[in-house]
Amino acid sequence: MGPLAGVRIIDLTAVLMGPYATQFLGDLGADVIKVEPPKGDLVRSIGPARHSGMGPIFLNANRSKRSIVINLKTPEGRELLLDLCRDADALVYNVRPAAMARLGLSYEEVSAVNPRIVYAGLYGYGQDGQYARRAAYDDLIQGGATLGHLFQLSGSPEPRYVPAAIADRIVGLTALSGILAALLERERKRGFDHISGYEGFAARAERTKRDLLSFLISVKNEGARICGYGAPGKGNTLLNYCGIGTDFLDFTVDRNPYKHGRYTPGMHIPILPVEALDEARPDYILILPWNLKDEIVRQMRHAGGWGAKFIVPIPSVTVIDPRERLP
Repeated sequence: MGPLAGVRIIDLTAVLMGPYATQFLGDLGADVIKVEPPKGDLVRSIGPARHSGMGPIFLNANRSKRSIVINLKTPEGRELLLDLCRDADALVYNVRPAAMARLGLSYEEVSAVNPRIVYAGLYGYGQDGQYARRAAYDDLIQGGATLGHLFQLSGSPEPRYVPAAIADRIVGLTALSGILAALLERERKRGFDHISGYEGFAARAERTKRDLLSFLISVKNEGARICGYGAPGKGNTLLNYCGIGTDFLDFTVDRNPYKHGRYTPGMHIPILPVEALDEARPDYILILPWNLKDEIVRQMRHAGGWGAKFIVPIPSVTVIDPRERLP
């Protein structure tokens, strides 16, 4: 969990500067999805490693993250990345903006699929100056900032670098602050920083409860079988608030093997592996991590083959037929 639980970050960064920023977002509870090229992050091979491709710098800078391989230089890879961005809160990258534009992933193109996304770029030089097209590295930035000369002024016989990637880390921490500030500002613009933004919340929550129960009762009376997908904390809260137990859901499934064989707290609904849905073939699947609805529908699109539909409970009850939504 953590204060950023429910926040999704698409992490295109590599080496140290960008991963250093996103690792802290993950430590704070964000769902950070690290996107790597087919050859992997370059820093995987740096330093002694017990297992190939799992160097110490890579492991340290990429903790608290999930990982996926996508070739962004292909049309298919670009579309997959944009699909990930649809429900994301932030996209973080550390290549030059021109490179992102060549990939078809400029701010204009990404925000077209998700206008609320925070688009954070970490790169060496401003895009209006003579160095705009140049790559930057930690030692170049140290030199440009005259850190070596400062050592000499403090007594060193000659200029020298800070014996650590200090510029990368400073930029990473600065980016972390900027991303958190942008997320906070987005919440303020939506009115979540003032009591007026919450007025009427109780009435909306009660209406959601009534609408969801009415729908579930209606389809159960028609003889439909309903199962759940996921067992997240917010989903359990919804089940408990609405009083939805095994009289409505036969079971729920989750991809986390540590939850299998257990029960949801409160309503005591069995949690099974995802494959249980293929065996049960329910008529409806209630998506409990509703913020991941697009990803779940894509993963379970084959459920449309037996006629199953998905129920999204928040912000309003919506039924998705995967045969109509996806090709």
